[in-house]
Amino acid sequence: MLKLIISGANGHMGRAVARLAAENPDVEIAAGVDLCAERYGAFPVFIDPMEFYGKADALIDFSAPAALDMLLRYSAARKVPLV
Repeated sequence: MLKLIISGANGHMGRAVARLAAENPDVEIAAGVDLCAERYGAFPVFIDPMEFYGKADALIDFSAPAALDMLLRYSAARKVPLV
């Protein structure tokens, strides 16, 4: 099973990816990252990705350019590919 983190999870594209993942039994959203940590799906949402200690195969970014530094630090520290 592919486990993903969605950055920009509460935005239009983040929610669309979460809906598509929910329809695919081979994909699981492990966590979301968003400036608003409000939870819309069946996964936790964090303001800072470093707060998530679970397993993920990739992080998909649909956030703002200002979040890139934080996402790159997470990707390098946890060895999770960033798309």
